[in-house]
Amino acid sequence: MTLNKNKKLLFATTVSAVVLATALILLAANTVPAAVAQVKQPRGEITLTSNTPESFITNGGNSSIQIEAPVTHVDLKKGTTTTVDITLKHLAGKNPYPFVNVYIVSPFHEIFYSPALTNATTPQQRLLAAQTGSLIPGSVDLSTLVSYSETGPIRIDAGGQHTIKMYITVPDNISPDFIGSGHFQIPLRVTDSDGNSNTVFWDNGRIDFTVVS
Repeated sequence: MTLNKNKKLLFATTVSAVVLATALILLAANTVPAAVAQVKQPRGEITLTSNTPESFITNGGNSSIQIEAPVTHVDLKKGTTTTVDITLKHLAGKNPYPFVNVYIVSPFHEIFYSPALTNATTPQQRLLAAQTGSLIPGSVDLSTLVSYSETGPIRIDAGGQHTIKMYITVPDNISPDFIGSGHFQIPLRVTDSDGNSNTVFWDNGRIDFTVVS
């Protein structure tokens, strides 16, 4: 993980008679995990790099946020809303912040391409569409399908947790090209009790999906 803001082109698969590729463009705005955080020490601060919320605490971190969900994959149907419980846990170190504030970051900047549309376009075309905001006909901005019961600030005391609901709504009139598999990011922004955003480790979550009808 890195703090650098980058762009990723991800591929997933869906199986019918043959295996087809589905493209997902992810533009990382404020959605990159805080893999490097400052740790308060009695005589100053140190920089601590970790791979997971747990290892950050084990290595001496103050506080970290872990995302948990009862499911990691959902089947989506047109004309329905799917609800997923998302639990945010404040893992506390030896000297934790008394509380942290968690925000669900928006917009989510994810563009879905069906297998057919992936085959009909080039990676350069898809990246240009994502950069300019001019979507290729038939592609789907996944941010338009997702909402949350709360977006923040969500205060979570040290050692505590808070559960919110993620709603995934697929309208009846969505593009007929919305077929295949992909994932929704759960991007966070976290600040400590002093309002600093570079002191708490967090790891962005994701929910995988398959469009079944």
